[in-house]
Amino acid sequence: MPKRSSSGYLSVPSKKRRRLAGDFAAFNPEYDVANSQAPATDSIINATSVSTRPPQRRRAATPSLASLASKRFAFYFSTLLGSEENQRHAAQYLRILPDTILARLVDDLKKYRPTFMSNGFISAYFLRPPSVALDSTLTGVNKHTITGIQRAGSQLTSLSLRGFDKFSDATFASIFPSLPCLETLVLKGCTKVGERTVGAITKSCHQLRVVNLNHTTPTAASLGRLLVSCKKLEVFKIAAVPKIASDLPNRFLIYDDWRLFQTPQFLASLARSEPGIVSTCLTSLKLRYIATPDLPLISLLGHFPALRRLDASFTKVTSLSPSRFLEHPIRPLSLPDLEKLNLTAIPLKPGSAGLVHFVANFPSLRTLSIGGIGGQENPTILRDRDLALLTSRLSGESSNAWPPVRVPLENVNLAGNSRLEGPALQYFVRKLGRYCRELNLASLKGVTSDTLEGLLPQPDTPPPHARIASENDAYPEEWDDNTSCLEHLNLASTSVDDGAVPFISSCRRLRSLNISKTKISSEITAPRLCLV
Repeated sequence: MPKRSSSGYLSVPSKKRRRLAGDFAAFNPEYDVANSQAPATDSIINATSVSTRPPQRRRAATPSLASLASKRFAFYFSTLLGSEENQRHAAQYLRILPDTILARLVDDLKKYRPTFMSNGFISAYFLRPPSVALDSTLTGVNKHTITGIQRAGSQLTSLSLRGFDKFSDATFASIFPSLPCLETLVLKGCTKVGERTVGAITKSCHQLRVVNLNHTTPTAASLGRLLVSCKKLEVFKIAAVPKIASDLPNRFLIYDDWRLFQTPQFLASLARSEPGIVSTCLTSLKLRYIATPDLPLISLLGHFPALRRLDASFTKVTSLSPSRFLEHPIRPLSLPDLEKLNLTAIPLKPGSAGLVHFVANFPSLRTLSIGGIGGQENPTILRDRDLALLTSRLSGESSNAWPPVRVPLENVNLAGNSRLEGPALQYFVRKLGRYCRELNLASLKGVTSDTLEGLLPQPDTPPPHARIASENDAYPEEWDDNTSCLEHLNLASTSVDDGAVPFISSCRRLRSLNISKTKISSEITAPRLCLV
């Protein structure tokens, strides 16, 4: 037992006392900034100093017992069901398994043993309401499995069938008359789903809130009837539906023809209903890869006043000028207040100035993707003057309000616009880019190290929107309102070099950084960008 000192406390070894020698925070001339003898390698910590903090180590969440048991059962599925006694024992518990755990077990079986489940096994245990989810990785699914879903009846509220391209349109259509309470429906990749199936859905499933028909083959007329009949529909995805190409302008866009405004039928309908309003509940619309020539996007938006998220990337939108349909003197329709807008690779006509005015109509916009404007044929449509004008409008500098009110952008994608150069990009980064959480500037040769100077703290320009710190944030006590909000930055295939490192390092919230195919050397990246 160690000897006690006269004060009654345990004595501390002399070695430790030597380590603690000297007063806490005592003056040290070696690190005195004003001292002319200070080492030349020392630098004042300021806005441009490079962060050398070690990366935060995140602890993986401990899986629950139910998750571990589900994975174990799925991994040893073939062994557990090797004998009849084991099958009876497993069947007894599978029938009483809670719905939440059953859904997790289905996902684990898809991952570890997708080829071991037969039609009988799936039909007996996994076609239970309120949710059924199957995909083409389950080789035991056949026509009888699909038609057996109708036995769930009115208790089924969620149905997901993905990638089944071998079953006919009639097979899918036969199950929906028995499912009147469906709220979520996903038929993505079921390429033979067509007009007959969508017609059955239209007649029977009026409670739908989410519909995903990506990569299916219904007609535009059947989709229009589905939108009108499902009054509660909130999410509608029809990406890569080929039959819309020639049918959409004449069938899907009700009242879009200017001549309809002059007919007695239209004037009589003004007293009965709101013409042109297809859905007042739709908040998300996905039209990706729709090949309709000259898609009238603005007229389409007038049909959905509650729309918040629109994906029209890789479509044939050639003009974004105001539509005559929206400017009609009798009852014009206004554009919805979008929060997400994806216009990647739309083939706007050269000299079209409608993009800037169109995007500026959405004061609540948070996600904007305008990469590769002009498409593969002409990717040089978006130029410096367009980006500068767009930045001025979205940052609020073009208005007379003071202080300027910025659009609360969080995610911006400008990748692939090859005509954008230094001054306009630098202005964009300083006024908008530094306040985003995600910024994609990939394949922009005009992005240099000087472009990123706007990422440095700017005391006179606080962020346009408040950011709530989460428990996963690293070093939140060191942050202030002047620090860039960037968390994900993509600079792949740009012209940045080692001079950009101080600017990037000032982004303390940065979590991921892509600098592939740039001029930044690995010797600089490893020790100085350790935060990422």
